[in-house]
Amino acid sequence: ALKVLDACVPISVVKAADGNLQKERCSRSLTYLSALGISEEQLKQLNVIHVAGSKGKGSTCCTIENILRHSGFKTGFLSSPHLINVEERIRINGRPIERQLFADLFWSIQDQLIAFTKSSGVPMPGYLHYIILMACKTFIDQKVDAAIIEVGMGGRFDHTNFFSTPAVSVVTHLCLEHTAVLGSTLAEIAWRKAGIFKPHCYAVVSRDQTEEVMQVFEREASVVHCPLFVAPGAEKIRVIIEDIDDRNSYNDNNLNREKLTTCLANMWKTDCPDGTAPRLFNMELSLAAVHLWMQYRKGILSQASGLQPSLSLIFHQKDAKTALKTHWPGRWQKVYRKDAVYYIDGAHTDDSVQNIAEWFQSSTRPENESGSALRVLIFTVLGPRDPQSMLESLHRVVQPGFDMALFLNPHPPGSVLPASKESQHEHCLTCWLSLNPNATGTNSVTGSLNDLIHLVHWIDSAPRLNRDYLLDFIRVRENSFSTVPTHRDPPEMVNYKDTKNNCHVLITGSLYLVGNALKVSRFFELLCV
Repeated sequence: ALKVLDACVPISVVKAADGNLQKERCSRSLTYLSALGISEEQLKQLNVIHVAGSKGKGSTCCTIENILRHSGFKTGFLSSPHLINVEERIRINGRPIERQLFADLFWSIQDQLIAFTKSSGVPMPGYLHYIILMACKTFIDQKVDAAIIEVGMGGRFDHTNFFSTPAVSVVTHLCLEHTAVLGSTLAEIAWRKAGIFKPHCYAVVSRDQTEEVMQVFEREASVVHCPLFVAPGAEKIRVIIEDIDDRNSYNDNNLNREKLTTCLANMWKTDCPDGTAPRLFNMELSLAAVHLWMQYRKGILSQASGLQPSLSLIFHQKDAKTALKTHWPGRWQKVYRKDAVYYIDGAHTDDSVQNIAEWFQSSTRPENESGSALRVLIFTVLGPRDPQSMLESLHRVVQPGFDMALFLNPHPPGSVLPASKESQHEHCLTCWLSLNPNATGTNSVTGSLNDLIHLVHWIDSAPRLNRDYLLDFIRVRENSFSTVPTHRDPPEMVNYKDTKNNCHVLITGSLYLVGNALKVSRFFELLCV
């Protein structure tokens, strides 16, 4: 099933100028759903939360799903892309569906679609169409209370944009991304994202949008008669310390205001001391989306259109805690192992890599200031992305700099890939060497995922970890590492001086790199926190 599905991945992308072709591909979703016997009424009963944006879509979806699930609702969640296994994309109550169920689903709709396309002349669906069709069938069969749907790319012409009456449409932070497909300006990209706004259906956007983007959102919301909200800041989101066991009691006017003893901003400072502004914006947006979903669930709808007054949000402590504790794999993730901490995030744009550099620097500042830690960068970008500005951010923000840098090809040897997925690890190394006068072939090199496996073991094996020992990894790797390491006694040690007890490893630049890094790291049973 997976081989047949993978064969459906398109080799080329549809450019922004190919508007009619984009519309045609998007419109096929409902055609395929109808062929599978899925009606618009069944889709409406999914109470969809549709999430678009450039940054933070996955984290926002995950937080929304987590809050609703812990409030007693049965959830379905479609995410994109997957990190390790394709079945991760379709989740019920937070858990990926079983691989066998995924395969059975694929074959069940495959037979129906083959018969339909032969009789109608409609082309067979592509990879992403298959995934959304399987997700909808699963969510309907499982009778979920809420379906959280992450947009694949853009919004207006995305394969997921067929829900005519979503409970809530959500847009996270926008930046320049996929410009060949979505357009070369923020205004063009905002117009694409605003395509998920639907008549008389709630829409909410994060408060960190630019003025240019907000102008587009406000205009489009008025055009389609959609009530548009901006998520309030954490200091305006009130939290009741004493929990009330009523999942439908959000924002009731009869709540005792004397119980409001704090706000989300205070809890954020206490519970997320190394949290960053983008993470906070995502959390605010998630809570606003949950509030609007609850309003929809109660039948409280709006006939207003355009930008609406600020939301007044009140949540119980358990819901705020759930939001604060939510972790989405491969985003702002820390993995602890022996004397090393691995900081993992699939950031792959200039803005997001800048944010990750600041997070890494802030999280490791005490050790950096005392000089007690080693720092390793593991990085690549894929396709046409320019790594120069990303690497400039890492070089500028992370001080006093990285002791070692590995630029890895995240794909297995011999992989046949479209140009959009080809690794630029060689070009990344060239850029890094031009930026950093201290970078040489003895501390900055290219490599493969196999090198990551060996690096983790090399760090584990050090009874006394210091810079000389760390850099010896590069010197000996070609001659010493021919197979996957097993847990064995550490290699014979020379007399390394200036031993340091901590090593901080940053893995970023590509979700493919992060996903495969997590996959190979499972060999070492890394603990995710």
